[in-house]
Amino acid sequence: MGFDVKWVQLVMTCVTSVQYAVLINGTSGKPFIPSRGIRQGDLISPYLFLLCAKVLSSLLSQAEKKGIISETLAKIEELKSLVSQKEEKVKPLKLRRALMFGALWNLQVPNPVKIFLWRACNDILPTRKNLLRRRVIEDGKCPWCNLEEETTTHAIWYCPAAKDVWNGAIEHPNKTHAVAIGVVDDFKRCLKSDEDANQLDQFDVQVPHCWKTPPEGIIKVNFDAAINKKTGFMGMGVIARDYMGNLLGAKRLSKSMLIDAHTAELMVASYAVTFSLEVGFFDVIFEGDALNVIRDVNSSLPYLSRSGHFIEGIKQEVLHLRSHSFVHVSRALNKAAHTLAKSAAAYFCDDVWLEDIPPCIFDIVTKDQRIPRS
Repeated sequence: MGFDVKWVQLVMTCVTSVQYAVLINGTSGKPFIPSRGIRQGDLISPYLFLLCAKVLSSLLSQAEKKGIISETLAKIEELKSLVSQKEEKVKPLKLRRALMFGALWNLQVPNPVKIFLWRACNDILPTRKNLLRRRVIEDGKCPWCNLEEETTTHAIWYCPAAKDVWNGAIEHPNKTHAVAIGVVDDFKRCLKSDEDANQLDQFDVQVPHCWKTPPEGIIKVNFDAAINKKTGFMGMGVIARDYMGNLLGAKRLSKSMLIDAHTAELMVASYAVTFSLEVGFFDVIFEGDALNVIRDVNSSLPYLSRSGHFIEGIKQEVLHLRSHSFVHVSRALNKAAHTLAKSAAAYFCDDVWLEDIPPCIFDIVTKDQRIPRS
């Protein structure tokens, strides 16, 4: 068609050298090269068609003028019309996709949900119809109902099994109401995290006025969590000390998630109990600065919110201890655990120290060693 060799090589490079990679939890996997070349649906496909069609149309027009071919004018006009229609279809399709993409990614939902919706809207979910079209399987019928072909709309909406799921989501309003109440309860607890310590009397929680070393034979374990919204990391810190204030063990760990403060504190409380059992501490005083967590763990009432499984897990784990108690302290008196948690959230690291003081809290621990015993 008269294209320069370099231009042809450039286009063929775009077609044959493309690589794909799959994002898994935000991490790009190993790139792979498609073996079947360009296919319908690739972004470059409609533009290559328009480009070649326009060049072919121009060549036919030149041949008609030079008398090389005849009686092709009508066919040329028909081809031009086809190309124009193709252009008009590509432009609004591209615009609609851009608008849909923007609308989806502005939704306040987790990224996996956005990706699922995008794939569903573009009909690229691994339904049996799509797998059959790609010759991965030999039967495209829905494996659940075996009534019709499994398309995206059938799998999500019209399959009897899918209808049962949707009906189950609305047939139990009491369950939905309980979940909603739990979320509101979590929000209220977070608002009350700085509640005055004088209100603890009704919950039978002991509130010391300053950090003190535990009695001889008892291990005191401080724990705290910190959330870094800029990095998206959650850090947790656990510190165990004896009756002389000597550090017996410390642990910091990070999670790449953003959750509410109450759930984060429950998670680190659970890690504190697990850490104590792993190291071999069986008479432990647990101290944390989250009032709502201490109150919930000490309460004998069932916790029906979405974080209830953490509390039930803690209560089951402490049964393996000889003695234990959960005590609330202020943030200032839990500074060592808080500083360790902040360092984990900032640097995304998992570390364990046994009878060695982490550098980031060395000054705090040595100062606490001079605090009188309780």
